[in-house]
Amino acid sequence: LERAKEEILKSFFDSKKEKKKSLTKVESYLDKLEQSILEIEGICAENHKGVFFEIRTKELKRFLIEKATKVKEMFFKKISSETNKIIVELRDKYSRMKTSLTMEPQSEKEYITLKKNLSEMNKNMSRLEGEMEETKSMIQILEKFNQEVNHKILSHSWLLNISPLEIKGAFHEGKIIIDQKEYFFKNKLEEEKAAFIEELERIELIFENFIKINSIDNISNSAERNENLKDKIKESLNKVQNFNEREELFGLARSEYFVLDNLKREYEPYRDLWDVTFQF
Repeated sequence: LERAKEEILKSFFDSKKEKKKSLTKVESYLDKLEQSILEIEGICAENHKGVFFEIRTKELKRFLIEKATKVKEMFFKKISSETNKIIVELRDKYSRMKTSLTMEPQSEKEYITLKKNLSEMNKNMSRLEGEMEETKSMIQILEKFNQEVNHKILSHSWLLNISPLEIKGAFHEGKIIIDQKEYFFKNKLEEEKAAFIEELERIELIFENFIKINSIDNISNSAERNENLKDKIKESLNKVQNFNEREELFGLARSEYFVLDNLKREYEPYRDLWDVTFQF
C-alpha cells in the first residue's frame, strides 16, 4: 500500500500483459488485501502501554484500512468497467463475424473472401471463446468478493452464450451460399470465354481485311482501322489475363489462346509499318 492506488491498478491492468495471468494476479492481490484488513483490524492497541501509542495505533489502523478499502473499490470498479467493455466488443465481433460468413458475393474475389472467412471460422471462434472466458473470470472475481454485478453485464454476458450457436448456423448458411455461387461464377466464366472465342474470330477477319490495304490514298480511314485493331488486340489480351486470374481463383486449368498469340505476332509488323506511314 506504499504506492499510489492508481499505480497499483496500472501494474495489474497493463495492456501488454496476458489477461489470464493478470486476472490470476488480481484475484491473488485482492485475497491478500482482504487478509491484511482482517489482520489490521485484529491488532489490539490496548495490549500496549501508553495512551500515545494507543492513539497512534488506532489512527494507523484506520488509515491503512481506508487505503486498502479504496484500493479494493478501485479494483472492483476497473474489473466491472473492463468486463462491460469486453462484452460490448465481443457482441460487435460476433455480429461482424456472422455477417462475414453470410455475405452474398457479387464477384469472384468476394467469393474467395467468403471462402476464406469460412475456412478461418474455427480459429476465430476459439479466439472469441477465449475472450468470453475472460469475462466469466472477471464476473467470478466480483462475485467472490461479494460485489454486486451490474444487471446489464449479466444479461449481456448470458446473451453472448448463444452467439457461438448463431455463428455455427451462419457457417452452414455460408457453405450453402458458397456452393451456389461457385456454380454461378464458373458458368458465367465459361459463357464469357465462349463469347470471347467468337470475338477472336471477328478480330481475325478484321486483321485479314486490314493487311489487304495496298493504298494510302485514304490515309485517315486506314489510320482509324489500325487504331481500332490495335485496341481490340489489347483489349483481348486484357480479357485473357482476367480469365486466367479468375481460373486461378477457382483452381481451374489456365486457358491459352494461341489464335490471339499468333494474331498479335502477325499484326505487329503491319502496326509498326502503318504507325511510321501515318507519321509522314
